[in-house]
Amino acid sequence: LLTLREKASDLALVNRTGLLMNARVLLARVYQIRRKYAEAANEYDDIINTLTPTNPGLRLEYAGFLLELSAVSYRMAPDNQDDFARSVRSVKPVERLRALMLDSKARLPQYPIWTVIEGQLLALDSNNPQAQQLSLQKLIEAFDASSKQSPGAKHAPEVTSPILAALLKAKQYATVADLATKLIPEMPNYT
Repeated sequence: LLTLREKASDLALVNRTGLLMNARVLLARVYQIRRKYAEAANEYDDIINTLTPTNPGLRLEYAGFLLELSAVSYRMAPDNQDDFARSVRSVKPVERLRALMLDSKARLPQYPIWTVIEGQLLALDSNNPQAQQLSLQKLIEAFDASSKQSPGAKHAPEVTSPILAALLKAKQYATVADLATKLIPEMPNYT
Protein backbone atom coordinates (compact mmCIF):
# COMPACT_ATOMS: atom_id res chain seq x y z
CA LEU A 1 0.00 0.00 0.00
CA LEU A 2 2.79 2.39 0.83
CA THR A 3 4.47 1.52 -2.47
CA LEU A 4 1.28 2.40 -4.35
CA ARG A 5 1.12 5.68 -2.47
CA GLU A 6 4.71 6.46 -3.40
CA LYS A 7 3.97 5.65 -7.06
CA ALA A 8 0.96 7.99 -7.12
CA SER A 9 2.22 10.25 -9.89
CA ASP A 10 3.10 7.26 -12.11
CA LEU A 11 -0.36 5.73 -11.60
CA ALA A 12 -2.07 9.04 -12.32
CA LEU A 13 -0.16 9.33 -15.59
CA VAL A 14 -1.43 5.95 -16.80
CA ASN A 15 -4.99 6.78 -15.69
CA ARG A 16 -5.06 4.37 -12.73
CA THR A 17 -6.55 6.89 -10.31
CA GLY A 18 -9.23 4.41 -9.18
CA LEU A 19 -6.61 1.87 -8.14
CA LEU A 20 -4.63 4.55 -6.37
CA MET A 21 -7.68 5.86 -4.52
CA ASN A 22 -8.75 2.38 -3.40
CA ALA A 23 -5.23 1.58 -2.19
CA ARG A 24 -5.00 4.83 -0.27
CA VAL A 25 -8.43 4.39 1.32
CA LEU A 26 -7.34 0.93 2.40
CA LEU A 27 -4.16 2.45 3.84
CA ALA A 28 -6.22 4.99 5.78
CA ARG A 29 -8.32 2.15 7.21
CA VAL A 30 -5.21 0.21 8.19
CA TYR A 31 -3.89 3.31 9.95
CA GLN A 32 -7.16 3.53 11.88
CA ILE A 33 -6.97 -0.10 12.96
CA ARG A 34 -3.37 0.41 14.07
CA ARG A 35 -4.44 3.54 16.00
CA LYS A 36 -2.32 5.81 13.84
CA TYR A 37 -5.09 8.36 13.76
CA ALA A 38 -3.11 11.35 12.48
CA GLU A 39 -1.77 9.30 9.57
CA ALA A 40 -5.28 8.06 8.75
CA ALA A 41 -6.68 11.60 8.82
CA ASN A 42 -3.84 12.91 6.66
CA GLU A 43 -4.44 10.12 4.16
CA TYR A 44 -8.17 10.88 3.95
CA ASP A 45 -7.46 14.61 3.60
CA ASP A 46 -5.02 14.01 0.79
CA ILE A 47 -7.32 11.58 -1.06
CA ILE A 48 -10.26 13.97 -0.85
CA ASN A 49 -8.25 17.05 -1.79
CA THR A 50 -6.25 15.57 -4.66
CA LEU A 51 -7.96 12.48 -6.05
CA THR A 52 -11.69 12.66 -5.50
CA PRO A 53 -13.03 15.93 -4.09
CA THR A 54 -16.68 15.17 -4.91
CA ASN A 55 -16.99 11.58 -3.71
CA PRO A 56 -19.77 11.70 -1.07
CA GLY A 57 -19.15 8.12 0.12
CA LEU A 58 -15.53 8.79 0.95
CA ARG A 59 -16.38 12.08 2.63
CA LEU A 60 -19.01 10.28 4.71
CA GLU A 61 -16.53 7.57 5.72
CA TYR A 62 -13.99 10.19 6.76
CA ALA A 63 -16.66 12.18 8.63
CA GLY A 64 -17.66 9.04 10.54
CA PHE A 65 -14.05 8.46 11.54
CA LEU A 66 -13.66 12.08 12.69
CA LEU A 67 -17.00 12.00 14.52
CA GLU A 68 -15.89 8.91 16.46
CA LEU A 69 -12.59 10.57 17.37
CA SER A 70 -14.46 13.73 18.35
CA ALA A 71 -16.67 11.71 20.70
CA VAL A 72 -13.57 10.18 22.27
CA SER A 73 -11.90 13.56 22.64
CA TYR A 74 -14.96 15.03 24.40
CA ARG A 75 -14.95 12.11 26.88
CA MET A 76 -11.23 12.34 27.68
CA ALA A 77 -10.10 14.18 30.76
CA PRO A 78 -8.29 17.39 29.76
CA ASP A 79 -5.23 16.41 31.78
CA ASN A 80 -4.96 12.92 30.23
CA GLN A 81 -1.54 12.69 28.62
CA ASP A 82 -1.26 8.99 27.78
CA ASP A 83 -0.26 7.89 24.28
CA PHE A 84 -3.83 7.22 23.17
CA ALA A 85 -5.03 10.65 24.30
CA ARG A 86 -2.12 12.38 22.55
CA SER A 87 -2.82 10.35 19.41
CA VAL A 88 -6.47 11.43 19.35
CA ARG A 89 -5.71 15.07 20.17
CA SER A 90 -3.02 15.28 17.49
CA VAL A 91 -5.70 14.79 14.84
CA LYS A 92 -7.78 17.75 16.07
CA PRO A 93 -10.90 15.82 15.07
CA VAL A 94 -13.46 18.52 15.92
CA GLU A 95 -11.67 21.15 13.85
CA ARG A 96 -11.09 18.77 10.94
CA LEU A 97 -14.70 17.62 10.97
CA ARG A 98 -15.98 21.20 10.95
CA ALA A 99 -13.72 22.00 7.99
CA LEU A 100 -14.80 18.83 6.16
CA MET A 101 -18.48 19.67 6.69
CA LEU A 102 -18.04 23.23 5.39
CA ASP A 103 -16.25 21.96 2.31
CA SER A 104 -18.74 19.12 1.80
CA LYS A 105 -21.71 21.49 2.01
CA ALA A 106 -20.04 23.79 -0.52
CA ARG A 107 -19.11 21.02 -2.99
CA LEU A 108 -22.12 18.72 -2.48
CA PRO A 109 -24.96 20.90 -1.18
CA GLN A 110 -27.65 18.45 -2.29
CA TYR A 111 -26.85 16.08 0.60
CA PRO A 112 -28.51 16.99 3.94
CA ILE A 113 -26.30 14.41 5.69
CA TRP A 114 -23.62 17.11 6.15
CA THR A 115 -26.01 19.11 8.31
CA VAL A 116 -26.91 15.93 10.23
CA ILE A 117 -23.24 15.36 11.02
CA GLU A 118 -22.87 18.98 12.11
CA GLY A 119 -25.78 18.41 14.49
CA GLN A 120 -24.25 15.19 15.79
CA LEU A 121 -20.94 16.96 16.39
CA LEU A 122 -22.65 19.73 18.34
CA ALA A 123 -24.52 17.11 20.41
CA LEU A 124 -21.21 15.71 21.64
CA ASP A 125 -20.61 18.88 23.67
CA SER A 126 -22.99 17.74 26.41
CA ASN A 127 -21.86 20.44 28.87
CA ASN A 128 -22.96 23.25 26.56
CA PRO A 129 -26.74 23.86 26.49
CA GLN A 130 -26.40 26.21 23.50
CA ALA A 131 -24.63 23.49 21.52
CA GLN A 132 -27.41 21.06 22.40
CA GLN A 133 -30.08 23.47 21.16
CA LEU A 134 -28.12 24.26 17.99
CA SER A 135 -27.64 20.54 17.44
CA LEU A 136 -31.37 19.98 17.45
CA GLN A 137 -31.86 22.94 15.08
CA LYS A 138 -29.29 21.49 12.64
CA LEU A 139 -31.00 18.11 12.72
CA ILE A 140 -34.40 19.67 12.09
CA GLU A 141 -32.90 21.69 9.23
CA ALA A 142 -31.49 18.51 7.67
CA PHE A 143 -34.78 16.68 8.20
CA ASP A 144 -36.73 19.42 6.44
CA ALA A 145 -34.19 19.57 3.60
CA SER A 146 -34.30 15.81 3.08
CA SER A 147 -37.91 15.88 1.91
CA LYS A 148 -37.47 18.96 -0.31
CA GLN A 149 -34.74 17.52 -2.53
CA SER A 150 -37.20 16.50 -5.22
CA PRO A 151 -40.97 16.35 -5.59
CA GLY A 152 -42.41 13.37 -3.77
CA ALA A 153 -39.14 12.74 -1.93
CA LYS A 154 -39.26 10.89 1.32
CA HIS A 155 -37.17 11.37 4.42
CA ALA A 156 -34.05 9.23 4.37
CA PRO A 157 -33.37 6.96 7.37
CA GLU A 158 -29.87 8.47 7.75
CA VAL A 159 -31.61 11.77 8.43
CA THR A 160 -34.63 10.57 10.41
CA SER A 161 -32.76 8.38 12.90
CA PRO A 162 -30.56 11.19 14.30
CA ILE A 163 -33.49 13.61 14.59
CA LEU A 164 -35.61 11.07 16.45
CA ALA A 165 -32.69 10.20 18.74
CA ALA A 166 -32.05 13.88 19.47
CA LEU A 167 -35.69 14.52 20.23
CA LEU A 168 -35.77 11.52 22.58
CA LYS A 169 -32.61 12.75 24.31
CA ALA A 170 -34.26 16.17 24.72
CA LYS A 171 -37.29 14.37 26.22
CA GLN A 172 -39.62 15.79 23.57
CA TYR A 173 -41.76 12.66 23.54
CA ALA A 174 -44.87 14.24 22.03
CA THR A 175 -42.83 15.56 19.10
CA VAL A 176 -41.28 12.11 18.61
CA ALA A 177 -44.70 10.50 18.57
CA ASP A 178 -46.09 13.07 16.11
CA LEU A 179 -43.08 12.77 13.82
CA ALA A 180 -43.03 8.97 13.95
CA THR A 181 -46.74 8.89 13.11
CA LYS A 182 -46.07 11.01 10.01
CA LEU A 183 -43.07 8.89 9.00
CA ILE A 184 -44.67 5.45 9.28
CA PRO A 185 -46.57 5.73 5.96
CA GLU A 186 -43.36 6.89 4.25
CA MET A 187 -41.22 4.07 5.62
CA PRO A 188 -43.35 1.08 6.65
CA ASN A 189 -40.29 -1.19 6.85
CA TYR A 190 -38.37 1.25 9.03
CA THR A 191 -40.51 0.85 12.16
